[in-house]
Amino acid sequence: MDERGAALWSDLHKRGVLTPAARVLAEEACRIVDRLEKLDHLLSGDAESWIDIVETRGNPELAELVINAPLAEARQQALALKQIFTELRMMGALAAADSGAQPTAGGGEDDELAARRKARIADAAGR
Repeated sequence: MDERGAALWSDLHKRGVLTPAARVLAEEACRIVDRLEKLDHLLSGDAESWIDIVETRGNPELAELVINAPLAEARQQALALKQIFTELRMMGALAAADSGAQPTAGGGEDDELAARRKARIADAAGR
């Protein structure tokens, strides 16, 4: 990981233990943050990391300059990062950052549904 990805990884781990699914999402978020940093460099003038010179159709005398649509890619990466953070929040992995609550290993909809089910069973047993 590059600097920004490593910093995000460290911040996410300070919040508690991640479930395997949250860990995969966190790793992907770190990669995206690093990609966005590279795209930002490209958009601000550092083209070396996103420009290729390729041989044209097997002809070594002709070369083609390929630029990998950095602005469109930056938008797509930002959207992907937002979706990953939404997933992490739903899993409870970002609970500490959003609400001041203690982070949970699982969290999210499954825990909420389990709590509701337990309350219904207790209610039914009490009647």
